[in-house]
Amino acid sequence: MKLSESVRVAQREHVNHPLARYQLDTIPCSIMSTGRSVEVCAKLIDGVQEELHGLIDQSTTLYIQGDLKGYDDPLVGYDPASNFRDGDQGRNDRVVINWMNLFEVHQRVRGREAGIVCTSIPRSERYLTVKMESCGKMKIYNADSSVNTDSSTVLQNFLDNVGLTEHRVLNMREASKGAGYRTYLADLQALLLAVDFKTFPEMFEKVFLKPTLVKPGDKELFKDGSTLPILRERKLPSGKVWKPKDMSYLYFVKTSPEESKYCNHSQTFYVPKKGSISKIYHQVDELLANKENGVKRMIREKYFLSIYEWNRWSDFLVNDVDDVITILAIRHAFTFTYLTPSENIIKEKLDNIVKPWFEHFATQELLSMEPEPSPES
Repeated sequence: MKLSESVRVAQREHVNHPLARYQLDTIPCSIMSTGRSVEVCAKLIDGVQEELHGLIDQSTTLYIQGDLKGYDDPLVGYDPASNFRDGDQGRNDRVVINWMNLFEVHQRVRGREAGIVCTSIPRSERYLTVKMESCGKMKIYNADSSVNTDSSTVLQNFLDNVGLTEHRVLNMREASKGAGYRTYLADLQALLLAVDFKTFPEMFEKVFLKPTLVKPGDKELFKDGSTLPILRERKLPSGKVWKPKDMSYLYFVKTSPEESKYCNHSQTFYVPKKGSISKIYHQVDELLANKENGVKRMIREKYFLSIYEWNRWSDFLVNDVDDVITILAIRHAFTFTYLTPSENIIKEKLDNIVKPWFEHFATQELLSMEPEPSPES
């Protein structure tokens, strides 16, 4: 099977939804373009490394979703972003090694200055939260816990338009049980940040970082010559105490090309500038709106048609509904206008991704309609 047609699926233990899976999707975009996008929007479990490494060439822009935390900043917390870790020690050790291997491949193929794009805004800057209510509605809440009526209406109208009825939202809802049925729609933000990097590169700051694996027992050297374990209890601004687990942690340490010239992982990263979140929230509303607009056109023309191939590593319904919403939102950008032949191909490929979800919903709905068998007389 050709790579452009392949789908890699890996089942995860202890998930809350029958459709939960990790998946690599590839969509051909424009034969007139030369770039390739690789979006890594899930943790790097075993089974996908070889294919991802094969996608890294001189034409590739690598986008990674996850806040690039150092180990010395209490404002962002000391736990790495969820895509850079796993709660199980054995799986965690494989995940962090897989990330380090990807960084090494990218540096070797693309060099130290090409840059990896971070498509995540720190949680400390996000001020809107989506909650999936027990009635099947989705509402967006402000930081003060009040309902953001305008954005909630846009989101609900979008769900109605794409066929995510209240019953189907309830079906998906269990995937986010561990998060209290809440989400930041971080995957949707990641998509828009990838688009913005192509369209508004001034939204990003260029930094040189050293991806670093910190193991239990590794020491931090202070100016007076003393040392302490890097992974130690630390007090957070909230007053809570962070306690590390007995496992390796992946951090991103600020450095310079000169300081890290012999490191196989250090390289340039592009991170969203502080304050970008307000623009992203506006773009989310525009993308989800049931009409054609500039954001949808930007996604089609400035992103998908500017590359010859789009790749995304996703964790559909593993621990949230974000990836499902994101794919449906991308498809939404191809809905309210005349499409070129290339755009039609992209939409058809997106339809292939979402098809199993709606087949599952339909099957569940049919089963729920079957009458109870009559008791034997």
